[in-house]
Amino acid sequence: MRQYILWIICACGSVGVVNAAGSSTTISVVQRYEALSLPTDGRAWVLAGGEANNVPTVEYVLQGQSLNAWTSLVTIQYAAGTFDDAQINQILRATHAELERDCTSLKWSDGLATPESVQYEWRHYGCRGYPAQHELVKIIRGRHGLFVMHYVEKALQLNPEMRNRWLMAFDKAEIIEFK
Repeated sequence: MRQYILWIICACGSVGVVNAAGSSTTISVVQRYEALSLPTDGRAWVLAGGEANNVPTVEYVLQGQSLNAWTSLVTIQYAAGTFDDAQINQILRATHAELERDCTSLKWSDGLATPESVQYEWRHYGCRGYPAQHELVKIIRGRHGLFVMHYVEKALQLNPEMRNRWLMAFDKAEIIEFK
């Protein structure tokens, strides 16, 4: 049975709907004009963090974990508006600069870029009081905004099989536009 979480976010607030088990193997984020559907790695994910007005951030942890104690985290962000290549590149440069500041162990890798998306990953061996982390990120340009998908583990390096699973999940993510 396919499980999912549906978040509806509009100017009047948000409503969350989860399956009876309270967990998800597909994550959907619905905006006023478009939605993102992201398949996961098959493990049970539960909503752990909410959203902000007009720039929602939704965070999921593995069932049994919390935002204060997680090993793996999925975050989806949405920024409304139209973004050109220069603006997306500026976001990437600013993110890289912020992570690199005071973090000498940062390793950054640019990934595949298409007209609709850009992908990158980074990891560090511990800095600024945070444990080692390895994160995959994909930005997908919708017609009405950007969806930014993150998968991160507290680990020196992602297991190659898990890394490939999430890269494939990011590739299968879909934006559905409402009429």
